[in-house]
Amino acid sequence: MASLRVLPRIQSGARAAALTLSNVARVVSILIVTILLGRDLGPSILGQFAVLLAAVAILQSVSIGGLSGAAVHKLILGGSRRRAATETIVAARLILIPPAFAIGFALVLTLMDTQQSNMGAIALFFVGYALGAFDVPEITWMSRGGFRTIATRRLILIVCISIPKLAAAASGNYELVLLLQGAEAALWQGILLFRSGLSSSLLLGGVKSLGAGLSQLNELKNLWLSSIAAVIATRADVFIVSALLGSAVVGQYASASRFVEAATILAVAVTTVLFNDLVKSTSDDEEYATQCARAARAVFALSLVVMTGLVTVGPDAVLALYGPEFRLSSELLPVYSVTIIFIFQRQLISKILIIEKAYGYSLSSNVCGLAINVALNLLLVPILGVWGAVVAAIAGYALAIVCAFLVTRRGRDLIVISVGSIGLPKATVRHSIERLKVQREVRVE
Repeated sequence: MASLRVLPRIQSGARAAALTLSNVARVVSILIVTILLGRDLGPSILGQFAVLLAAVAILQSVSIGGLSGAAVHKLILGGSRRRAATETIVAARLILIPPAFAIGFALVLTLMDTQQSNMGAIALFFVGYALGAFDVPEITWMSRGGFRTIATRRLILIVCISIPKLAAAASGNYELVLLLQGAEAALWQGILLFRSGLSSSLLLGGVKSLGAGLSQLNELKNLWLSSIAAVIATRADVFIVSALLGSAVVGQYASASRFVEAATILAVAVTTVLFNDLVKSTSDDEEYATQCARAARAVFALSLVVMTGLVTVGPDAVLALYGPEFRLSSELLPVYSVTIIFIFQRQLISKILIIEKAYGYSLSSNVCGLAINVALNLLLVPILGVWGAVVAAIAGYALAIVCAFLVTRRGRDLIVISVGSIGLPKATVRHSIERLKVQREVRVE
């Protein structure tokens, strides 16, 4: 019987690990590309590449941010209305993706100092990411539990496209790197089309369902806006440093932050695995308090290990990988690594917010984070240079939690059962759980 209870947990962990592995491979691929480009072409080109990656990340968030999970949920519960639900999901993407990427591309060309020879490659880079934002194939597979299919196909894609992409980066062919990166982004969804159930008739149905798509966007607007704010908050510093200090300095800054970005995937994976146990324990206050403490301590301990590793090994690793031109980056990394503590805790808090149906706090927290991050960068970067961006990142993560959660009773209870569970007495955590349970049940009714 005990083995039967453990089996679903193992299966859940295996699914999360499979999806995480493909995402880790993608991040590692980009990390190696930046290393090779940096060694051959220097910080300036690397800074431009970082700005382009930040831009498409924001545009993909504007196109589908926060909507994918809700879309999977709709398809799982769709039953006989699964086709209509799929057409509505398609419509929502058709409404958002084309204008978002068209406007984003125009802004990038206006604001960035790009060479004429790079224009075509940059345009195709944006087209690739626009196609990759059409996540309907991934959603249909996930709604059917096809996690291994998604992971396997994407790993094959990364291996196949990384060979020419890394060769292009090693030879300093920046335009070809952009083209191949755009192709990878487009195929990220393209390789999932086979047997996904997506057909031309469904796409046509999506075109005819634009009104339903707009209604869905309105229904999920808080979730959508929250995701957009979260992504912009983590990328705004790249644009501000680039605008105020130039592409060479942002190349140094991005090289340091890339290692932390890679570590973030680990935070997502760990909290995803812990999520199921948290959900199952909510019917018993005592068990819920135990699981909250276990999750909080595990996430905190792992963040300390990762941060310590980057502080001790990171500087030498940057110099060995990128070369002596990136000494500033090696000096930034140990201090910037402090953000890992807050990033890991934010991932745990986000899971608690889902359980407690406190979606409004997700939006307010991300909006606070965005406002604080932009304000601190604009204030500190002109005074402290690139170090101002590092200080702004650390302070921004911490202040976003304070501003969004500690001003209300419910917000403080949410912090107690998540971050507070690391060291607070179990009785204190249980009292917060009891108050939150009442509000959760009221919202269900």
